[in-house]
Amino acid sequence: MNEPCSEEELREILKPTIKVFCQECNEWRQETLVGFQGIEEDFFGRDNLSFLCDRCGNFQQSLRVAT
Repeated sequence: MNEPCSEEELREILKPTIKVFCQECNEWRQETLVGFQGIEEDFFGRDNLSFLCDRCGNFQQSLRVAT
């Protein structure tokens, strides 16, 4: 029979994944996989990430979105 998850394991499972959109690849990329360049806050308080896409290698900017 399966043992219940510990609180730490449950937090890791339920932790949201942050993604950014690469316009060149036309797809959402996981933030931990792209090359972080910088981050700014827009007028509405949203985070705008500057990054190098891990797939196409191009410099991009995108809002950070939790999924």
